[in-house]
Amino acid sequence: MAELRAGKSQSQVARNFGTSQGTVSKTKRRWENHQDLRSRPRKGRPKKLSALQIRRLHSHWRRKWRSRRRIFLSEEDAKERLEHCQFWVHHLDDYIKICFTDEVTVQNAPNNPDGWVFRRPD
Repeated sequence: MAELRAGKSQSQVARNFGTSQGTVSKTKRRWENHQDLRSRPRKGRPKKLSALQIRRLHSHWRRKWRSRRRIFLSEEDAKERLEHCQFWVHHLDDYIKICFTDEVTVQNAPNNPDGWVFRRPD
């Protein structure tokens, strides 16, 4: 604003600050209308959480932890799984038509074979 008051053109000020002439024009208009350069409050529904509440949530839940334990698989369960796979490996055309779901997200080739869990850092 000082350079504009000193008589420099908007394009000269834009070159000095490495920005566009449109940005200088909008900044000047904002100062003339509100005597402030900060952004005005946005329209829409107010936020439910304060900035402090959001920071606290992030500090408690943002970190991912590597899971230490895998689900226990008994010898009997492992044998049943092996038999199941050995049977269906010869019937892939039929197996492709089957859809299994328990309403969870499944990744065919996980990035992390150990898995991630989200816990509070107590």
